[in-house]
Amino acid sequence: MSDHVMNEKPPFIISLLGYGGALPFLGLAAFTYFNVALPGISPVEGLLTYGAVILSFIGALHWGVVMAQHEQVVPRLASLLYGWSVMPALIAWAALLMPDRVGATVMALCFVACWRIDMRVIKSGLWPAWMARLRLHLTSCAVASLAVIVLLPYEVA
Repeated sequence: MSDHVMNEKPPFIISLLGYGGALPFLGLAAFTYFNVALPGISPVEGLLTYGAVILSFIGALHWGVVMAQHEQVVPRLASLLYGWSVMPALIAWAALLMPDRVGATVMALCFVACWRIDMRVIKSGLWPAWMARLRLHLTSCAVASLAVIVLLPYEVA
């Protein structure tokens, strides 16, 4: 991605919602790292569950772009994006069934895979160029937050 593309800014509401959506990652990662108990839920469970929800959302973005722009998308690409769109949710669901550290690793890798595919979607012109910077920031936040679970110096419950 060129510097010009990476410096384009998304509309304010998208920035507000996108970066606001990173707050649960950051908060739950902090609670996890400092081993702070939350009423009724462990921070690790909350972080993993939130990661699964966001991965499902990211997958749905691909379904939506093909639905909204079906006339501009070549059939082969449409089929690939429809097929991919369900994968993050399925991978996240499977990760929730795994031990916490393994599940967090799987989800972090899925976030990276989503980001790589998103960069291709942006290069294809199906998404605006400003999505590159937004997705980089939000993916980095999600991966770093999930890494807290993997790198904890104590055993998670």
